Amino acid sequence: MEYHKDLIIIGAGPSGLMAAATSSKLGLTSYLIEKKSKIDTYKRSCCSMILTEPGMHGEYLAFENDRICFLKNDFSVKYTGAYTDLWQSIRISPSGNTLRLGRKAFPVAKVINKAQLLRNLLDEIDESLVEILTSTVAGNLEEEDDGVIVSVVEKGRRFKLRAKLCLVCDGVNSHIVDILGLNRNRKHFFTSKVVSYVLDKTKIPYPNSWITFMGRSASPTGAIYMLPKPIGEDGKILYEISQGLPLIGEKNYSAKALLDNFIENSHFSEWFEDAEIIDVHGTTHIMRSPIRKPFLKRTIFVGDSAAFMEVDNQGALMCGFNAAKAAQKELEGEKGFDEYYQFWNTHFEFNDESLLSPIIKGFGFSAFSDDEIDYLFSLTQDTLYSGYVNHFTVGRVILNIFLEKLPQIEKEKPEIAKKLKSFVEKINS
Repeated sequence: MEYHKDLIIIGAGPSGLMAAATSSKLGLTSYLIEKKSKIDTYKRSCCSMILTEPGMHGEYLAFENDRICFLKNDFSVKYTGAYTDLWQSIRISPSGNTLRLGRKAFPVAKVINKAQLLRNLLDEIDESLVEILTSTVAGNLEEEDDGVIVSVVEKGRRFKLRAKLCLVCDGVNSHIVDILGLNRNRKHFFTSKVVSYVLDKTKIPYPNSWITFMGRSASPTGAIYMLPKPIGEDGKILYEISQGLPLIGEKNYSAKALLDNFIENSHFSEWFEDAEIIDVHGTTHIMRSPIRKPFLKRTIFVGDSAAFMEVDNQGALMCGFNAAKAAQKELEGEKGFDEYYQFWNTHFEFNDESLLSPIIKGFGFSAFSDDEIDYLFSLTQDTLYSGYVNHFTVGRVILNIFLEKLPQIEKEKPEIAKKLKSFVEKINS
C-alpha cells in the first residue's frame, strides 16, 4: 500500500508541534492533526510553568535571548513571550500561616504565555513538508506491516490518512491510547475535574509566588492553587486560580461552586473583592500508572499520552523533539523506538517505582484538620526552606521539615506527631 507521508502526528500541543517542527527540519513529511480550529489558543487549565530545578526530568535549562535551551538533550526552542519568575512556592493554612519553599539565587519556576509558545512552535514548522489539519479529530488508528492508517473527521467529513509511522501527542486523556486498549493494564488512581478562573484586579500579598491554599475550609476535596501569568495585553500579569484535584471526600462536588465559594467567603476573600473574571478554563485529570514501553510496532505515544500525570511544558518539548528523532532513525532502519524508550524511562521520574509509590501513598495535608494545619504552619511561618516546584519530591521535602520539628510537636501536639509518624511508616512500607 502507498503511504502518503512519513508521519501522522496526532495533537498540536507543545509535544505535537515540537515533533512536527523537528521532523520537518529532518526532512520528513507529515500530517499534523489538531481538533481545535486555532492551534495557538487553549482553554485547558494549565499552570504554564517551566520548572527550573536542575535535573528536573533529567534536564538542565538555560534561558538565552529569545530561546529556551535544553542543555542535556541539546536543542533549543524559540519563545518570544514574557516570563513571570516565581521565587517561591507557598502553602497557606486556613488562618494565613505559611510554609514557603524557594531559592534565593534563582526562581523555582518561570511562567510563560503558553499561547505565545504555541505560536512560536507553529512558526518553526516547514509547511511545505507538514500538512496541518485543524478542526480535525482522530477517531481510530490501525497499524499495518509497513505503515499506519488513521481515521479522521474534519467538520463532518470522514476520511483516512496513511503514513509510515504515527506519533500520538493527544494529551493526558489520550483518546487513541484508550481505543487501542492500552489503558486496560494501567492502574487508575483517580479522576477529577478542574476549573480555573483568569482574574484581573486581584490584591495578592505574595507576588511572584505559586500559592496553594490548604485545609478543608479552602476546599473540602483538596487544595486550591493560584499563580501569576504574563498573559494580559502587553504581557500584563493576571492571576489564574484553580480548584485543585480531589484528595478526600465525595467526587461529585462542583469544582466551579467550590471555587466561587472560596473567592467569596474564605478567609482570603478580600484578595478578590475587586477581581474581574477574564477567562474560564477547565480540564479533567485522569491519573494512571505510566505506559513503561510507550510504543507499538509503528507508533510512539508521546509525552502526556503515556504519562502518570502531565510531563510539564518542558517535558512535552523534550518528548516531541526525541520522538521526531526516533521516527527518523526508525525510517532509516535503525532502532529509533528503542532510543525513545531509553529516553522516556531515564528522564521521567514517574517511571521509577521508588519515586512513584511515595507520591501515591505519600504525605498530604488531607489527613489533618484545619486547626492542625494552622498549628503546623505556625512552626514554619518565618522561614524560607530550600525547595522547588517538583510534584515528585515536594511531599517528602515537607514531611522532612516537620519531622525535624517532631520533638516540639510531640510535646505540644502528640496527636499530630502520631499522624506524622504514620506517614513515615506508610511511605516506607
